[in-house]
Amino acid sequence: VMVYGGGTLHICDCQGSGLIRATSPEKTDKGAVVLISSSKENGFGTVNLYSGTVSGDSGAETSPDCRAVEVKGGVFNMYGGTLKQGLSDGSLPTDQKIGYGGSVCVYKHADYEGRFTMYGGTITGGISSDYGGNIYGDVSSHIAIFGGIVENGSSTRGGNIYCQGDVTLDGATFTGGTASLYRGNVYIAGTVDLSKNTVLS
Repeated sequence: VMVYGGGTLHICDCQGSGLIRATSPEKTDKGAVVLISSSKENGFGTVNLYSGTVSGDSGAETSPDCRAVEVKGGVFNMYGGTLKQGLSDGSLPTDQKIGYGGSVCVYKHADYEGRFTMYGGTITGGISSDYGGNIYGDVSSHIAIFGGIVENGSSTRGGNIYCQGDVTLDGATFTGGTASLYRGNVYIAGTVDLSKNTVLS
């Protein structure tokens, strides 16, 4: 699914079994849901996830180079649901090559800074080779997590989240993250506002 320019997408799974999953992506757009801001004339796009699952799993034994959500400028609001990466059993194929943000990648595009806000739901099982197993944000990104669970991510730096931009953590739970080099759960290289309501385990 691609939301381009000033478009808005609402994702709500009323029956509880809905799934958006990746297909073979273009070389530059590597998400099951891709949010792209095009120009100042067209504005930025918005995606609101209320329920349902978005997965980088294509269903193939050798999954494409893909993540659940890619925010190239614009705003992604997560109120519930699940974002995940990997095959249906949680494993990853041997040819998986995501370097940044196994489940979610947020960065600037066409003069619009990427914004990702999470109020609830679960982000789980993301694996990347370099930065941010579950979530990655570049130096211009704005990531705010006020609730929900971010779990079981794995990377070289920042098992669950790696961010170089602005980060607010207030009320979320980060658990099960592993990193081979630095910071198993959370690695913030930018500015962070961290409340006592955030659980790191």
